[in-house]
Amino acid sequence: MTTRSGLSPKVDHYLRSYLASEARKEKEKRLAITLSRESGIDVETIGRLLTDYLDEVTDNDPRLNWVYLNRNLVEAVIDRYELPKTVTPHLLEKTKFPVTDALEERLQLHPSEWTLFHYTAATIRNLCRHGNVVVVGRGGNFVTFDLSNTFHVRLVGDEQKRAEQLAGETQRPIADALKLVKSQDRERAAYVKRYTGSAIADPKFYHLTLCIDNFEPSILAHIIADSLLEWHHGR
Repeated sequence: MTTRSGLSPKVDHYLRSYLASEARKEKEKRLAITLSRESGIDVETIGRLLTDYLDEVTDNDPRLNWVYLNRNLVEAVIDRYELPKTVTPHLLEKTKFPVTDALEERLQLHPSEWTLFHYTAATIRNLCRHGNVVVVGRGGNFVTFDLSNTFHVRLVGDEQKRAEQLAGETQRPIADALKLVKSQDRERAAYVKRYTGSAIADPKFYHLTLCIDNFEPSILAHIIADSLLEWHHGR
């Protein structure tokens, strides 16, 4: 597979720690987050602020900080470390996914029949099992729904405001940005439906759904992190 993004030293350090801990078969349970979002939401800024804040408020091994992984970084991880091949020969193992028969059928394929979706799903599961990671998109909440350490968040917002945000980021007219927001939302919904059989916005697959309108990214990061910790301590 082609690497679409390089790995930062922080992410590279995280992956090295991951492989070392898997080899030692550590039993500790670290937390993880999946982030699903509508198009035009500045999830990169939110993700960066979220991991920084989690480093401050969670009692973790100081040698292993929280990391944020978007689609390109997940694909880079697959390419460099081949985590699905080295850790999970068969994705489902003995666990039945509490999602849909369609997703379970897809994930039960032998590795020789896997597509990028299967490698991505296996990688996301392995990283979330390890913890201290925020994974964005790619149906992450669906493929990790049975993992007891993983907290699922959905970010939504006013369509016009999201288009304005995207227009500012990409230097394109508002009308074009609005078309792109609509198109990307449809594509993401179709991706999830195709591979999981579920609706991307179905609230039962999220612990927390947040409307980002009128919130600064730092406030959103604090809400997500504090909700994660309340959920964890309240179980």
